[in-house]
Amino acid sequence: MCGFFVHISNKTVSNKALNQSLGILKRRGPDHQKIIHYQFQNKHLYFGHTRLAILDLSQNANQPFQNDRFILVYNGEIYNHMSLRLKYCERYKFLTSSDTETLIALFSTNSPELFMEDVRGMFSFVLFDKNSGEIIAYRDRAGEKPLYISSNNDFLFFTSDIAAAKFHQNFNCNISHHAVDAYLQYGNIPYPLCIYENSFKLPPASKLNIDINSYPLIPSTSFNSFVNSHGIKFNYWWKYRIQESKYTNFLDAKKNIHESLKNAVRSQLISDVPLGLFLSGGIDSSLIASIAANETPSIECFNIGFEFSEYDESTQAKEIANHLGVKFTSLTCSRENAIDEIQSINNAYSEPFSDSSQIPTMLISRLARSNATVVLTGDCGDELFGGYNRYLLAQKYSKYLFLLPNSVKKLISKVARIGNSHFSESVFNYFFSKELSGNKKNRLLKAIDKIENINNDLDYFVSMITEWKLKDGIRNFEYLDERFTKYFKDSYSPQSLGFERMMAADFHSYMTDDILCKVDRASMHYSLETRVPFLDADVIDQSLKLPSYFKINNKLQTKYILKEILAEYVPRSIFEKPKQGFGVPISEWMKKDLKDFTEDYCSSAVNASHGFFNQLAVNKILKEHMQGEANHEHKLWTIVQFNSWYLSQK
Repeated sequence: MCGFFVHISNKTVSNKALNQSLGILKRRGPDHQKIIHYQFQNKHLYFGHTRLAILDLSQNANQPFQNDRFILVYNGEIYNHMSLRLKYCERYKFLTSSDTETLIALFSTNSPELFMEDVRGMFSFVLFDKNSGEIIAYRDRAGEKPLYISSNNDFLFFTSDIAAAKFHQNFNCNISHHAVDAYLQYGNIPYPLCIYENSFKLPPASKLNIDINSYPLIPSTSFNSFVNSHGIKFNYWWKYRIQESKYTNFLDAKKNIHESLKNAVRSQLISDVPLGLFLSGGIDSSLIASIAANETPSIECFNIGFEFSEYDESTQAKEIANHLGVKFTSLTCSRENAIDEIQSINNAYSEPFSDSSQIPTMLISRLARSNATVVLTGDCGDELFGGYNRYLLAQKYSKYLFLLPNSVKKLISKVARIGNSHFSESVFNYFFSKELSGNKKNRLLKAIDKIENINNDLDYFVSMITEWKLKDGIRNFEYLDERFTKYFKDSYSPQSLGFERMMAADFHSYMTDDILCKVDRASMHYSLETRVPFLDADVIDQSLKLPSYFKINNKLQTKYILKEILAEYVPRSIFEKPKQGFGVPISEWMKKDLKDFTEDYCSSAVNASHGFFNQLAVNKILKEHMQGEANHEHKLWTIVQFNSWYLSQK
């Protein structure tokens, strides 16, 4: 795990700017830092790299890495790199045992169309071909590792962290209005958008080829205009494909999923530095821990507990660790240390980001780094195996909801907001208490509040993942997101149910832009590498062969097949308990411990400094929240986090 940048210009760059860029990336790579300058015809190229040494700790494996043909800067891990050497690079003379050299050897001896589908790992990298003057950039299948691109007057910049580009002359620091619109809706800035104009994120599973002699060094106003510039070729090297031919036998499917997970975990346990696990106590992390403990009994599990019981799963996690016989290290997240961690958020996240579970993610990353350099996580099982509440609700209730007249849906939504939502809570306790997990009441109220906008599966999905709407009056949205439409068309996987389409949409949005972004930025802030076995290519492919009822069964059990596999390792009495979710009671904190903090960052003085938000809309939700009339934690936290980030950039 590392950080890098590539600067391409017609002129030389000051050492001060280059070293400042490298300094920003040092948390991603504290073990070695280096910059090299290469001139190709009239172009000056600068390659900067900061290394977190994981495989082959020798200096020979440091980056930037080059051979006779290529210069490479690379962030990530290729787990099967030794088998790739045997299959594709038999005649290449290797000098190290690093996956970095494997990558440069693959491109030196083969066409990427031949081997990229076989690469198992997480990565973003930029190669420069010294013979042709071509830049080659790739990002992994799911977007585990970031890759920013900044197009400016006089230079083109690639980096693991957009903050590294800000030190260079002519970088455009103007905030993108489309990015602000998207952020208010989702709480993150989805690819290919970036918070700054003329800068972008390379989409997952995509590649760029740039002829630096043909490409004009000018700013692009959108990602589409950038990839259609002269000298650029853009394409996807891998595609998410729902298989029309599904498993019919559950035991066969279970066996193959289990074997794929075991292979994934086994390959991701390879490390030359101490390695551990995140164990929350939920199904996904418990399954990864079970498989890993079977392979490496001495492995250590890390956990964050909470002093607020509604969010705490540490007792269950400890019970699972004890059953597996692995070391268990837990930190109780108090109000005080969580609030202290909030002060570090803007150092870890270079763009606004408002998923409040970033707080415990940063705390557990700091805890794990005290004893480990690499951890395996249970992330992304929900998107592949049907774990989210919205899938369950869609499967059971959406067909009835769509039949209701709009007038009835509006009435339900209106009644739900009456008097501190006591009515909604009563409805929840009667109908849903055994079905929904996590902070149940708040999640249900959020769903009920949005009922009036739902007429089909697409409406339902969008309503569940968005916060601020146009009707809220926070600003006039210029950015209208149409990413999800294709997943809900009849032509897209015609046999798929509504919740399967939602899973596909989540894989291409929420999973990358929220879950993976959150974990990458939080863990890298503490120089900790995280690995995600559920995103192994074979695990993904196998999950897409499962019929819907192997994920959410006829009894409406979510992640059914994963629970059946976990039962081979852990008694059901331990893991078949309601999941709390990995979050913090930010709603209550904003009324008490963070009241002044919240009100300060929602103030007219702060909002007037940038002019992005309608103060009347902010005042309305702030008043309703503080007086207990409604729970606006998500809306408020997006405002607080944006303004906190904005002021930190001054």
